[in-house]
Order: sequence, then structure tokens, then C-alpha cells
Amino acid sequence: MSKYKLFRELETDGNLSYNGLDLSYSANILEANISDSILKKMIALIEWDFDTFKIMGKNITLKRKTAFYGDSSTYYNYSGNKREAKRWTEDLLFLKRKVESRTKLVFNSVLLNDYANGEVGMGWHSDDERERGSNPAIASLSLGVSRDFLFKHKYNKNFNKVKLTLEDGSLLLMHGRSQHFWSHSLPKRLRISERRINLTFRNILK
Repeated sequence: MSKYKLFRELETDGNLSYNGLDLSYSANILEANISDSILKKMIALIEWDFDTFKIMGKNITLKRKTAFYGDSSTYYNYSGNKREAKRWTEDLLFLKRKVESRTKLVFNSVLLNDYANGEVGMGWHSDDERERGSNPAIASLSLGVSRDFLFKHKYNKNFNKVKLTLEDGSLLLMHGRSQHFWSHSLPKRLRISERRINLTFRNILK
């Protein structure tokens, strides 16, 4: 048996339910020319930050740049860092409306991640902080180069890992109890030299 279950082999309609993992995948919710134009604006106009964490007494700065935008008085907590949302830009509001129209959900914030190339990734984690609610729905919009996205069960090593390829202009919705039972990661791919920007739309409780 393959180490990974491939998303499109499990379901052909874009939905996956697998041992507590609930996903919906939509390809090309943005046309290529629109995606490319917005990607360039994101690079130039978004107010990016480098996250710094203290590990064993040392400050570690991540290669991945991030930014947090949203409604007024919305805060994002991650690994001890608290960040207040910057005001929505016109481009982010345009993308928010697109995502809400596709998912039939409402979001009050977005966390952006800038992966300059395949040397930049994200380790295993779950978005299960209390302020995101009991069963958070997170909509992940991809701009730029395609990257692999992996899931593994937190408690049962007998379940296969799940691998998706997140393409330019695609939308992945993680919902249900996915964050309770599954971790996800964006592995490094050293052969990739192009950029990917990921926008994760969320509804954070106030």
C-alpha cells in the first residue's frame, strides 16, 4: 500500500472524509491571470513580518514571512505570539468575498504565509487554539507555484497520511473535527525555486 493516499483517488467530486479528516478542494477558483496579478500585489503591498520564537532560551526567526489582516479588534495567537489584525485591503476583501461565496461561510480574518521557494516550509501543527472555536473551518487559498500539503493522524499511526497538491488559484477547506484529530504540514521541496503565497481565512472568536 502506498505511504500516502492521494486526494483525488479518494473522491472525484473534491470532497474527502477520512477518519475524522474533512476536506473540500476546489481547483481554479481564480483565473490564472487574476491569480498572477494578485500574487504580485501581495508581494509588493502586504505588510509582511518575520515570526520570532524563543526555543531553549534562544530567539529563532523563521524563514517564512507572515501577515495578519481582518476585522477591527481581531487578534491572532500563535505559539506565544499575539498579533492584532491590520485593516483589510481591497484585494484581500475581493478574495474574502470569493472564498465566502464558494464555501458559504463567513470569515473575519486572514493569515498570509509567504514561501519564497521550496527551501521554506511549515512543520506539523494543528489550528486548534481556543479562539478558533470548537470545530474551526479554515479556508486555504493558494497563489503561485504548486506545493504538496500533507496530513497525518495525531493518535493513530496505522492511518495513512494524506497528500494533496495545492495548485495556483485553488481553495482547500478544512472543516469538521479535522483540527482535533489531524496535523498538517507544508514540506520543503528543494527543487522548487518559485514563490507560493497562502491565505488562510478564519473566523476568530472575540
